[in-house]
Parts: sequence; structure tokens; C-alpha cells
Amino acid sequence: MPNLGVYIPDQLNSRLQRLRDKGIDLNASNVARRALEVAVEAEEKALEGDRMPRLLARLASTKTARELAEAEGEAAGRAWAEEVAAHSELKAIRALLEKMDSERLEVYQVHTGSTRVLLEFIQWESATDQPTVLDDRYTLPESVPREFFDRARQPDEKKVSHLSLMAGAFMRGATDVLRVVDEAIAKEAADKKLEAFRQAITKVSEGAKARRKPEQKG
Repeated sequence: MPNLGVYIPDQLNSRLQRLRDKGIDLNASNVARRALEVAVEAEEKALEGDRMPRLLARLASTKTARELAEAEGEAAGRAWAEEVAAHSELKAIRALLEKMDSERLEVYQVHTGSTRVLLEFIQWESATDQPTVLDDRYTLPESVPREFFDRARQPDEKKVSHLSLMAGAFMRGATDVLRVVDEAIAKEAADKKLEAFRQAITKVSEGAKARRKPEQKG
């Protein structure tokens, strides 16, 4: 069987390695083979005059640098929320995200040299105004992955920084997990209340039946 070499960016390789470290093997060969089959089929149909499959395949696989950065941030936030974070830490992230949205804050700088990740913000009065650099720093929860924010502050191949985008996406990914968890907790609590109510009704009904039996004998 012929062999083909596939080159991937360093960031993608790091993400792939993190999955492998957690026991998740995507089998890169099979993934690449399926993607190549889709691309070859699309090109074959284009040669026959049907260009739509090629267009759809290209659009499905083509992402802008901002889209890739945002996707990486959300994935990192979800992974942290699902595998590491405490419930209280997720609540702290949600509170920060709500503060950023309500006060028009944007991550300006990140510091990872200490034991905790520190964020600095700028504030936009309006979309057309110059932002104000805030003096306050916000300390993220202790278990937040410093290596993610180390990557986030590095510019991409075109020397463009996506720090603010990736930091916000991280928090949204974590908050999405928290929302699902809170909904599950609320449902479990409601189910327990309903079960307790049913048990109480059953007990009352059984008590009423027990009281009626002596009356029927009399």
C-alpha cells in the first residue's frame, strides 16, 4: 500500500498530542484518508462538469485564522471545564465573561509567569472610540491551563495576535459546559422533588385505604 507524508501545523500537532496523552487516538491515517477521498471525489466530479461537490468540500474545510483561533479557544475551554475545573471555578469564569460583555471589556494582555494566569483589559466606550487601558488585573481560577494562554498570546504566522479572541472563546467554551451542567443539576433536583411528591401522595393514599378498611368491616 502506498505511503503519503502529511504535514500539519505545530499547534494542531500539540492539540493532537494532548488527546493522545488522555488516551484518545483519532487515528490520523484514517482521518487523512477519509478527507483525501472526499477531496479526490470532488475533483473527479469537477472534471466531469459538476463543480458543486468541490466547492462544498473546500468551504467545509477552509477556515480563516480568526475562525481557527476561536475554535481552538472554545475547545480548550470545554476540555478544561469537563476534565479539570471545579464548579466554583466555572462560576467565576461565567461571572467574568458576563462582566466583559456588560462593560465592553477586551483582553489586552495575559501574564502566565506566576502561579496564576492574570489578565489585563481595555474598555471600549463605543465601537468608534479609542479604548481605555484599565489598571485592574483579573486573576483566573487556579486550575486554568497556563499553556493555553501561553499559546494564545503568541501571534500567528502573519504576526497577528488573536489573544482577545482566544481568551473570550475559552471562557465561552467553559461557560457552555457550565450551562449544560446547571441544567442537568436543576433537572435532577426537579426529578427528586417530583419523586418525593409522588411518594408522599402514595403514602397518603395508602393511609386513607387503611383507615377505610375498619369502617367497611363495621
